[in-house]
Amino acid sequence: MDPESCAALVRKGEFHDAATLAESILAGDPQCSKAWYFLGLARLLLNEHEAACLAFEQTISRLPNHSAAFHYLAIALQRLERRARASEMFQRSLALCPDVAHWWANAAANAFECRRFKDAVELAGKAISIDRTTGSAWLVRGNALFEMGDFVGAVAALERAAEQLPDREDVRAGLALAYDEVGRGNEALALLDGLVRKSPTLIEGQANYATVLLRHGYVEEAIKHFRVALGLNPERLNVWTSYLFALTHSARVSLDEGFGEHCRFGRIVERPWRDRWGGWKCDPDPERRLRVGFVSGDLRNHPLRYFIEPVWEGLEPDTFEIFAYSSCPQEDAVSEGLRGKVSSWCNVHALDDDALASRIRSDRVDILVDLSGHTTYNRLTVFARKPAPLQLTWIGYPATTGLTAIDYRFVAAPADFCRQLAPCFTEKLIALGDAVIFRPEAVLPPVTPPPVLERGQFTFGSFNRLAKVSASTIALWARVLTQVPDARLLIGAIDDERSGAKIVEALTRLGVGRDRLELRPRVGMADYLRMHAEVDLLLDTVPYAGGTTTNHALWMGVPTLSLDGGGLQQRSGSGRMRALGLDEWIAADEDDYVTKAVAAASRTEPLVRLRSTLRERLEQRAAETTGSRRVALALRAIWRRWCSGASPDFLDLSD
Repeated sequence: MDPESCAALVRKGEFHDAATLAESILAGDPQCSKAWYFLGLARLLLNEHEAACLAFEQTISRLPNHSAAFHYLAIALQRLERRARASEMFQRSLALCPDVAHWWANAAANAFECRRFKDAVELAGKAISIDRTTGSAWLVRGNALFEMGDFVGAVAALERAAEQLPDREDVRAGLALAYDEVGRGNEALALLDGLVRKSPTLIEGQANYATVLLRHGYVEEAIKHFRVALGLNPERLNVWTSYLFALTHSARVSLDEGFGEHCRFGRIVERPWRDRWGGWKCDPDPERRLRVGFVSGDLRNHPLRYFIEPVWEGLEPDTFEIFAYSSCPQEDAVSEGLRGKVSSWCNVHALDDDALASRIRSDRVDILVDLSGHTTYNRLTVFARKPAPLQLTWIGYPATTGLTAIDYRFVAAPADFCRQLAPCFTEKLIALGDAVIFRPEAVLPPVTPPPVLERGQFTFGSFNRLAKVSASTIALWARVLTQVPDARLLIGAIDDERSGAKIVEALTRLGVGRDRLELRPRVGMADYLRMHAEVDLLLDTVPYAGGTTTNHALWMGVPTLSLDGGGLQQRSGSGRMRALGLDEWIAADEDDYVTKAVAAASRTEPLVRLRSTLRERLEQRAAETTGSRRVALALRAIWRRWCSGASPDFLDLSD
C-alpha cells in the first residue's frame, strides 16, 4: 500500500477512507512518516483534532524538519484552544518554510485569538508582503487594528479583505462597524441594512447593525436586531452585553423586564464557574491594609476619570493598596495621570479571561471593583469566575450586571431611594448618600450670564449622546417648545447628518419649526464647555438621563430639568439636582416637566441668580471630600462583614 494513495483520497475529499488506509499502512509499518502525516491531515479535516495532533506529533518525531506537519499541528492545537502551544508550532513551521503567505495569515489569526493584536498585525503584514491578494491576512490585520483603536487603518485593511473575500458577508459586517467609528455612519447603516435583508441569519450582520443603530439613536430598532442575533446564538456574550446596554435606553422596557434579561445573562455566564468559586489567598484580618482592584475599559480620556480620580486620591495609601486593570487597547495622557495614583497598573486588554483572573488571584486582591458594567471593553466574564472574595460594581453602568458573583453596588443616593431600587439589582446596594464624587476639568471657562438676557430669546439645550435622545424625549421636548413658541433648542453631540436629520424630522412633525433648532457636531472639551454660555436651561433625556453632562453643566452654572422616577439611569439627573438642593429642577412627571420648562422660560430671574452662585456652591461641596471618605468606609465595612462570615447585605452609609 502506497502512502501517496492517502494523499489522493484527501484531495478527493474522502477523508474517512484516507484515515482508514493510513491506519492500515501504519499497522504494517509503524515508522511510515508519510502515513502518519496523511492520517493527521485526514483527522484534521474530519475535525478530530486530538487524533490529528497525535498523528502530526508522530510525523515530526520521524521528520523533525517537516514544515507542513508543524503547521497543521498548530491549526489542530488552535482549534482545541491551546493557542500558546499553537503559536510555538506556527513559529517552527514558518522558520522552516517562510514563503507561504497563508501560513503567515493562519499564524496571525492565532495571535489575534490570543489577543496579541500587535503580533497579529505584524504576522498579517508578512503574509501580505508575500501575496497582497491574501484576503484572510487583510481580514486579520483589519480586525486587529480595530481592536487596537486604529479605526482608519482598520477601514483600509477591511476594505481590501472585502475585495479579496467577496463571499464573506461577515467581513462586510465588520467593515461597516469600522466605517461608523470613522464618522461614516450613513455608509455603515446602509451596508448593514443591505446585509441583514440579504442574509437575516448572519449573526455578525444583525449584531453590528444593532450596535450602529443604537449609537445613532434608533433604540427600539437596535433592540429588535439584538434579539434576532441572540435568537441565532444565545451564547454570544458580547452580543448579550450590547443588548442589555440597549435595554437601559428604552422607554418600552419595564424595570422588571430589564432585570429579568440581565439575570438571564448572569445565569449563562456564571454557569461554568459557580462551582469553582473560592480558594482565595486573602488574610481575613478585618483591620489590615486592603488590596482593592479596579477593572475598567475607561481608564483614559473618558468621563469615568471625573469620578474615579478624586476617589483614588482620597483613599489613604496606608489603608488601601490600589490595583488598576485597564482593559482598553489604547492608553493616553489621562491614563498616565491615573497610573500615578495607584500602587499597581496593568494593561490587561491582551489577556484572556483565564489569564486575567489568574493575575488578579496572584495579586491577592481582596475587593475587586467593576467600573464598566455592560459597556465597551468590560470584563464581566472575568468577574463571573470570582477571582476575589468580594466583588462590586460602580459608576460605569446604570443597572444591575445580573451577576450573583458581584456582591455589592455603590449608589451615590439616599438610603430610601436605594431601597426602592434594590429589587432590580442582583447586587446588594450600598447607599453613599449625596456625597460629591465628581471633579471637572482643572481649568474651566468663566461662567457667563444666561444668554436670554442678551438675545431676548430663551434657549433650551441638550448635550447628551444621541442614543439617549429617545422618541419619548423628542415628544417631551416638542411639548415644551410648542408651549414656548419663541424659544429655540440647541442640540450638541450630533455625530452625523443622518442622525441630526432624524431628530429634526421628528420635532418638525410634532410642530416645531426647523428655524428654532440648532444642531452642533461633537467638539473638544474646551469648546463643549464654552457652548454652555449659549444655553439658558438644559432639558434632560428620558428614560436615560444625563450623568457627566449634567455635572459639567452645573459647573458652568446651568441646571438641568430632569424627570424623577424610573430606574437608576433615569434618576441620575434628578438625583444630582436633589443632592445640591435644586429640587425646583426636578419634575414629578411629564406634565410637571413641561410646566417647569415653560415657567423657566417666562421667569428668568431664578436662573440669573443660580448661574452666578452655582459654581461657588459646587466648589465648597467638592472641598468636603465626602465622596472618597464614604467609599473608604464602605470598602472597610464590607470587608469586615466578609471576615466575620456574614453574607452581603444592604448598607446605609449616607449619613
